[in-house]
Amino acid sequence: MILGCADGRHPRRTIPREVSVIDLKPACTAMTSVLAHDGESQLDARTRCTEFAVRDLIDHVAAVAHGFSALARAEADATTMLTTAELRGAWLATVAEHVRDLGAAWDDRAAWPGTSTGGGVELANEVWGRIALTGVT
Repeated sequence: MILGCADGRHPRRTIPREVSVIDLKPACTAMTSVLAHDGESQLDARTRCTEFAVRDLIDHVAAVAHGFSALARAEADATTMLTTAELRGAWLATVAEHVRDLGAAWDDRAAWPGTSTGGGVELANEVWGRIALTGVT
């Protein structure tokens, strides 16, 4: 919103519109609980979406957590997708770590204003934050 007199007696100034901030940490905490209880033996189990196995959904969560954390921090690798195939060792714990990082990255109020480009698409950061939320819920 721009305020000021048209006759020039008072300078015009821009008042930024309030940016909506969503706390992603509760959803991220719930997701890390799911990851903690998921066993390696269940990775090939089918989900309600029968074309996806549990492993596929964890891959999606890993990619969302990694990419959207980078978007929140305006990092250059925001379009780099991370998959469980790239993780070594205790990979479920590593995915959970990335999910916690996602909550922390979007907890910074500076992540929400402005726009960012991810995957060749430019959107308002408020929209990216909402998409990140849906990716872990």
